[in-house]
Amino acid sequence: MIEFRDVSHHYQRDKIVISPLVGVNYSFKTGVIYVVCGANGIGKTTLLRLFCRDEIPMEGHIFYDGEDISTFKNQQLFAYRRRFGRIFHTPYLIGDRSVLSLIHI
Repeated sequence: MIEFRDVSHHYQRDKIVISPLVGVNYSFKTGVIYVVCGANGIGKTTLLRLFCRDEIPMEGHIFYDGEDISTFKNQQLFAYRRRFGRIFHTPYLIGDRSVLSLIHI
């Protein structure tokens, strides 16, 4: 299980601070498929980047089987990332192809 506990993350563009995730608490259960969708700018990509530990939350913690993923080193991080997959569907980059058709490639 992956658990977000009081996770917040923000970034700055010019002089504007953008906070797509504030105080997120959620548990992702093993064996369940999750889909992250929604309007532009609400934090979907930020959530996935934190989930994959491409970034570390500015506040709060993310746990995998009780261990804080921010402490993972090379081999442990590699093993963690192999446990799940992610697909970004960016239509303006791939033309008229669907996610399903790209999986079949």
